[in-house]
Amino acid sequence: MRFFAGRDAGRVASWCGARGWLEAAAVVCLVLLAATTASGLDARYHTYEEVAFELDSLAALYPDLMLVDTIGVSTRDSMVIWSVKISDNVDVEEDEPSILFHAVHHAEEILGLEIVMYAMNDLLSNYASSSQIRGFVDASEIWFVPIHNPEGHKVVLDSLDLSFRKNKRDNNGNSIFDYTPGIGGDIDGVDLNRNYSLNWIHSTDQWISDYYRGPAPFSENEARAVRDLAQAQRFAIALFYHSARSGTKEIVYYPWKWGGKYPPDFPIIDDLARELASRIEKDGGGETYDYQVSGARESFARDWFYANQGALALLVEVGSDIHPPGGAVDDICERNLEGLYYLIRRLHGMGDASGAALTGRITDGSTVDPVAA
Repeated sequence: MRFFAGRDAGRVASWCGARGWLEAAAVVCLVLLAATTASGLDARYHTYEEVAFELDSLAALYPDLMLVDTIGVSTRDSMVIWSVKISDNVDVEEDEPSILFHAVHHAEEILGLEIVMYAMNDLLSNYASSSQIRGFVDASEIWFVPIHNPEGHKVVLDSLDLSFRKNKRDNNGNSIFDYTPGIGGDIDGVDLNRNYSLNWIHSTDQWISDYYRGPAPFSENEARAVRDLAQAQRFAIALFYHSARSGTKEIVYYPWKWGGKYPPDFPIIDDLARELASRIEKDGGGETYDYQVSGARESFARDWFYANQGALALLVEVGSDIHPPGGAVDDICERNLEGLYYLIRRLHGMGDASGAALTGRITDGSTVDPVAA
């Protein structure tokens, strides 16, 4: 089941039919007509309000499989930050490995949201008919954060600034949103992917930078919301979707090589990154995503998740264009779905997943109680 808002009715109906989602027993597409978003971006891209509507609709349709929760609100505008859990017995904390798929650390990087929404729809709509999907959902707790930076995302979708990156923290305290559309140098805002505590000291303290780390580690509501979710769920794998405006595109980054030294689990996470990259075809076809160990020592989410929570954490720079035409989005989502599903298979060593399962149980030798690891 997939819900659409702001799309062309004929194109949406054709798309749904091609995926076999038009069935007499169910209404599978809700179409709200609009040609483009306010920003001039193709209306294929979700607005915040469309995401809210779609999550509510899907949760109502699949109450036994999907749980939508509020994990926090944004720093300046108090916009809700959602988490989504998909699992059988979704209201129960089962003894199953958890995996996280996260999008929109950076406001302008909107493709990740589309991949996350696409994946949620695919899991839910195919649960009854696909033994593979059913195996994923029944054996795992699959988590999503669709819009980590809702107020920055709204700046982009409302056409204020298509290149805006940060949240809207009022850095100079003048109660005015100070930004300079299209050229960076925004006085307000924090780069949420540099607000984590690990290596925070190495990130920039200059407000005007697109990479401003914030006044303190975890100063931002958004970063604290995801931190608290990570501490509660202890994810085995975490994948962060980004889209490069000017840097390297269509690549997987992972922890880390600092001062010539690698982390203790490097052989495992290196293999995971390589296998993930090999399953995502590039936009031009014929090649798959590249992969590279990260040498940058800044306060990135992926490094904090790995060092502090033990999650095998990776970042994917999605797409060859940060804002591709709407007609290309579904194809990008479909190709990235191959990588997303590989990671779920790898949790359990399912199917064509290379290598052994990445999860297990560690217990106290005397009490047989589980211990954190």
